[in-house]
Amino acid sequence: MSQRLVLVTGISGFIAGHVALQLIEQGYRVRGTARASKLDRYDAVDIPGFEVTEVNDLANDDLTSALKVFHEDVDVVMHIAAPLPGKDSVEGTISAAVEGTLNIVRQAEKAGITKIVVTATFGNVLDPSQAPAFTGATFTDSGALGPHDDGKIRQRPDDYFHIYFASKNLAEKALWDLRNPTPTSTSPPSSPDSYTAPSSKACPHPQARTSSGPTSGRTCSSTAAPPDPTSHPPGSSTSATSHVHTSSRSPSPARSPPPTPPPTPTPTPTPPPQPNLKRFLVNAGNLTWGDAAEHLRTTVPGATIAPLENFVALPGPASSLDTTRAREVLGLTAFIDPRKTMEDVAVDMLRLQKTWHAAQPRN
Repeated sequence: MSQRLVLVTGISGFIAGHVALQLIEQGYRVRGTARASKLDRYDAVDIPGFEVTEVNDLANDDLTSALKVFHEDVDVVMHIAAPLPGKDSVEGTISAAVEGTLNIVRQAEKAGITKIVVTATFGNVLDPSQAPAFTGATFTDSGALGPHDDGKIRQRPDDYFHIYFASKNLAEKALWDLRNPTPTSTSPPSSPDSYTAPSSKACPHPQARTSSGPTSGRTCSSTAAPPDPTSHPPGSSTSATSHVHTSSRSPSPARSPPPTPPPTPTPTPTPPPQPNLKRFLVNAGNLTWGDAAEHLRTTVPGATIAPLENFVALPGPASSLDTTRAREVLGLTAFIDPRKTMEDVAVDMLRLQKTWHAAQPRN
């Protein structure tokens, strides 16, 4: 088994936690990055081959110590960290996405690392409004970057998902601009759809419903109103998929990273980088929230499911992602069925709820 060391950024996040666990299962060692304020969460995490190092600002920090500690070089970098929607200003979100991506890639190359994987989002083949997600189209990884309009981005400071997708779009564009002049390393953006799965053993679980942590994400096992597909990312509301879990593994560590629709913007799309052979779309299929709720009614008896008639219809036919190249090149030939993943998520959330309830003080 390989003992190569992989640096995974944003280890406290949902995606990165699952990526770390799968890498370790395949024989890799993992060094995750986390802010100083989150390091103590990992005191109780005891997984052989797993460690966490402090990085407070991926956009500006010197990453030398993360990439090389005690003459132990990192072999692969997987940049998964991303700004959460609504956590920062428009400028802060864009800067974190763009400069964070460029900084980690530049410093990794300077350290002599030639295998770099950057997670993007399926939204990059659309546009920040994500309106094309409801047109019944099929999008490929060789397609152009979706158009973006800087003026419109800044005119909508409260549209968090629009800003998030715009920042991811700009980050991928900046990466390709960096790559095209001097293609010295492999830096393929991997673009997953929405992600849903049980929480990862490689990350501390939240201690209460309101606390932060890498949880199972949105589920239908709540008494709250079901998601409106026009006000949530199409990836989460039209297709609760992409799943960090796959039923077959890639032979090399390269995979694993969501939207609102007003009118489709008019700017011209950015052409894809030459023949686009280093970009992969990852998706397990479409599953509406209504279909997921109907399935959970029969498979997870303990889950409280909102009435099916409460689920809002999609504004148009759900588009799909062509994952042919991910299957052929990365070996991702079979994904766990979205319905099975939603079962696992519901069961995991019920387990967390019992844990939270048991921890509450009793009179």
